[in-house]
Amino acid sequence: MADMKAIMQQLSMQEQYDENAKWLNSQKPFLANILIRTVDDFNGMQPEEVAKLIEGEPSVGRTPVEEGFTNERLEDETMAISGMNTEKNGA
Repeated sequence: MADMKAIMQQLSMQEQYDENAKWLNSQKPFLANILIRTVDDFNGMQPEEVAKLIEGEPSVGRTPVEEGFTNERLEDETMAISGMNTEKNGA
C-alpha cells in the first residue's frame, strides 16, 4: 500500500510540474527570451520588443495533439488564421 501512495504522490507532482510548465510557456516574455536565444532574426533584440511581435495569445494545453484531432475546431476559436502575411512572393 505504501508503494501505491508513493506512486500517487509522484503522479501528482508530475501533473503540477506539467501545469506550471504549460503556464510558463504561455507567457510572451518567456517565449520572447527563447526566440532571442534560438532564432537568429531576433538576436540582439530586447525581450519587450520581441514579446510585442508575438501575435495573438499563445494557446498552450488547449489543442489536442492526438492524430486526427490537431486541427479540430475548438469551441471558443475559429479556424481562421489572423496576422500579417509574411510569406515571400516571387523569386
